[in-house]
Amino acid sequence: DIVSLPQHLITQGYSTQGIGKIYDNRCVDKQMDAPSWSVPYYNYFKTEEKYYAKETGAPLSGQYQSLKSKELAAQFRKEAQDKGMTENEIDDYVSKSVKPSVECVDVPDNAYNDGANALRAIEILEKLKSEVQPFFFAVGFSKPHLPFVAPKKYWDLYNREDVPLAAFQEQPKNSVEVAFHNAGEIRAYTDIPPLLSFTDQKDFGITLPLEKQKELIHGYYAAISYMDAQVGIVLDKLQELGLTKNTIIVLWGDHGWHLGDHNIWCKHTNFEQATRTPLLISAP
Repeated sequence: DIVSLPQHLITQGYSTQGIGKIYDNRCVDKQMDAPSWSVPYYNYFKTEEKYYAKETGAPLSGQYQSLKSKELAAQFRKEAQDKGMTENEIDDYVSKSVKPSVECVDVPDNAYNDGANALRAIEILEKLKSEVQPFFFAVGFSKPHLPFVAPKKYWDLYNREDVPLAAFQEQPKNSVEVAFHNAGEIRAYTDIPPLLSFTDQKDFGITLPLEKQKELIHGYYAAISYMDAQVGIVLDKLQELGLTKNTIIVLWGDHGWHLGDHNIWCKHTNFEQATRTPLLISAP
């Protein structure tokens, strides 16, 4: 019985449209909450083939473009086919078997989903400009969510030697265990478990080698800059179309992220690092 913001705006005469990651697909219907959208939701993670870079096509498992990952995926696909798995089972088998936590490849922005969605979003804005009806348009970007994949040019913005590690990587004294977790989300990435077998594991948390920590933080920075550029593409189009004169822009994120502090990675805590989120509102 909850009335969402776009549902309310529909009752006020708005066209409501959405693309990318807005709702969590596990929490809504297959139409990304059909009552919220006056125009059918464009997509969740993937988009139409024409929006991806021609030289790469859509990313593997919705995430990866490296040749190494694609070759590995082909091997696991054949293995799954030989086992007589169904197509859905094969896809699941491949996505769980080829799942690196980072990727740095020299590809265009629209080799990945966020870049492709940005291109589609500005095309949608051009259509909305020509309509008389006021609009609510939700554009969802996935990064900097894991895996930290971004075109090489965004990695090149940062020097890994200068990337700062979390200063305090221990569980605080006299703290309560329920406040911590063992970073199950990042452990699901296929390059993480082998590293953990060589490190001093705590009861809680995830002690990664310093080199891997720096790689992950570097990837996080790259993913943020990549996402930032996609937001810029959308805002530039909004300005080019003259829509900034009567459009309220809201930028928000759904959670923060631990980068080794308190020996925690990922989210899912009540520490400030995970609960502080951006919320920026710009109005004419």
